Amino acid sequence: MPNFEFRNYTLDFTIEGRTYAVKCDTGLSEKILRYQNKVNEIIGQVKNEEKSAADVMDLCKDIADAILGDGAYADIFSTRIPNVTDCTDLVLFLLAELTNYYKKDGRPPQNRSQRRSTGKK
Repeated sequence: MPNFEFRNYTLDFTIEGRTYAVKCDTGLSEKILRYQNKVNEIIGQVKNEEKSAADVMDLCKDIADAILGDGAYADIFSTRIPNVTDCTDLVLFLLAELTNYYKKDGRPPQNRSQRRSTGKK
């Protein structure tokens, strides 16, 4: 008898002893691309002294909470004072792991319209 099971698109992160389950769907992959662009943009702005370390930390908080869930950043840094190095290390880790997940596991799940257009010229 044929069998069908849905794929599990969840990636578990353990950070500072806390586990976060992240649903790796198309919406998340789109967020990652937007945040990668924002990270590249702010790096240039910091080099030009248009943005400060505090701005970088704010962006890192936004990214961590968007990926891991609201309040995740506060939980992660509840036992230590955040600094720009720790914040950027966290974000770079998250983005790298998610990028590797999508590369290894193939493209993220697509919506119906995207599936229909796959392979059409």
